[in-house]
Amino acid sequence: MSTLPVSCCAYGISPGARLERNGAAEQGTERAERLHDSLAAVTALLVQLQQVAAAAEEQSALAEIISESVTRVRRIREQSATASEQTAAPSAELARLGVEL
Repeated sequence: MSTLPVSCCAYGISPGARLERNGAAEQGTERAERLHDSLAAVTALLVQLQQVAAAAEEQSALAEIISESVTRVRRIREQSATASEQTAAPSAELARLGVEL
């Protein structure tokens, strides 16, 4: 059996319709490519946002550590000042006794 060439017109399809379908396919492909590019850009943005969030979390933890350190230094300074005040009177008394001897 041989296959006879069949014209698209035999099925009621005009040559222009075939071109329209090809054009629609090309437009669909272009849209798919643009959608893919958009999705890639959104994905990259999400990765950057995750990195920013992680960095902010690290900075917050570091700020907490610094705050705790400053609080400890302040407490030690206050204890040192109190100890100095407590030794001032006995030191003065010893100095006075030393002069009397």
